Amino acid sequence: MPTHLLTPKQEKFAVEYVRTGSATEAYRAAYVCDRMKPESVHRLAHAQLHHVKTASRIKELTEEANQPAIADTYERQRLLTSIMRDTDEPAATRIHACDRLSKMQGDYLTNIRLETQEPGIMLIPVVGDGSVDDWEKMAKKQQAQLKADVRK
Repeated sequence: MPTHLLTPKQEKFAVEYVRTGSATEAYRAAYVCDRMKPESVHRLAHAQLHHVKTASRIKELTEEANQPAIADTYERQRLLTSIMRDTDEPAATRIHACDRLSKMQGDYLTNIRLETQEPGIMLIPVVGDGSVDDWEKMAKKQQAQLKADVRK
């Protein structure tokens, strides 16, 4: 529910309640209670806590507070995508965002060199740009090496 439907005191009550977890403390922070009995403050705080608009705002604030502080992968990808598509950004910034996004999504393959002493196991490292031709060449080379090792 939009906050403009709440009075400033109701908004303050909702914010303080989410911060402290105490309806009575939140009521004292939002309203003037100097001349009230503690029972009255407690009763009015309880009533404010269950007021439809205030309860809805408390729910909103609680959901916001429970959002993770660290951006997840989806959020980072959305940010990089928005930078990449923003024509007001310099070309270098847009290219850098595109590059980062590609890396996050695994579009680039990393060069890896693995060696093993066990015959019968064939490891195919990623070479060049990872194209099929590069893979086939490396696989044939490793097969030839494996056959030579087995013959020894």
